[in-house]
Amino acid sequence: DHAKKLFDIYGEIITVSEAANTCGFDDPIYFSRRFKEFTGVSPDNYKKKNKSDNRNIFIEKKRQKNIEYVTYKNKQ
Repeated sequence: DHAKKLFDIYGEIITVSEAANTCGFDDPIYFSRRFKEFTGVSPDNYKKKNKSDNRNIFIEKKRQKNIEYVTYKNKQ
């Protein structure tokens, strides 16, 4: 569920590797296999499928001390 929420919120901005890392997976390939087992689709296909449903607007993405910060605001 956490990975799906990440893709729902960040859409195409977050990579599969970033989502895997955020969810505690060291290997993005293993993460992708597990994601597909639970959702029935690959992470990339999930992101594409939900791209049109994304209700957020990307504002900025910056990296400080190896931590990435992404800012969004909700569409009205």
